[in-house]
Amino acid sequence: SIKLGSYTSRERLIRVHPALDAAFVPRFFVEYIVYHEMLHQVLPPSVQNGRRDLHGPAFQARERMFEHFHSALAWERDNLDKLLKNRTRRRAKL
Repeated sequence: SIKLGSYTSRERLIRVHPALDAAFVPRFFVEYIVYHEMLHQVLPPSVQNGRRDLHGPAFQARERMFEHFHSALAWERDNLDKLLKNRTRRRAKL
């Protein structure tokens, strides 16, 4: 697996995986990752049955408002293997 983005509320910092720097990754997909992480600032986790819920119904509804939501999910599904291979190549170069 690969963690494409993360958000740290304390620092208000979004991190994007370097594999997304590859030329084959479309801009709309990177924008989707950033949008998703920005939502974590707007809609912080809730607690349900003693567990943190990072992507509750309100989060998911707002996420679907991203203009290219369905295209981004389809692109990720179709290219996840390529992203994983790109991640491995980048690591080997370091």
